[in-house]
Amino acid sequence: MSRIDLKLIAEQLPQDWKSQSVGLIGETNIRVLRMNGSEIPEEAHPYAEALLVVDGVLNLTVNHEDVQLKDGQVYFVPAHTRHKVKAGSSGTLLLISPA
Repeated sequence: MSRIDLKLIAEQLPQDWKSQSVGLIGETNIRVLRMNGSEIPEEAHPYAEALLVVDGVLNLTVNHEDVQLKDGQVYFVPAHTRHKVKAGSSGTLLLISPA
C-alpha cells in the first residue's frame, strides 16, 4: 500500500481544472485536480462519476438544482446527467470514474 497526498499533488499540478490520475482500482480511475474559483461549462458523460471534495468547496448545478459540497462530502453524478461547476468552487477535488 502506498500513501498519496492528494492536496500536495493538486497544488503541484501545472494547470487548474486539469486532473491527474493517482491510481486505478480495477476499471475505476481515481483522479485529483485543483479548483480555482472559475465556472466550468455544463457537461454530461456516458458514465457515472463521484465528485469528492478533499478540501474547499464545490458549487454545482445538477439538473437545474444547486448543490454545494464541502470538505469530505461526495456527490454521485449518474451517467448522462447534465452538470456544471459554478463560480466560487476552489480547493482539491477527487474524481472517481471508469478508466
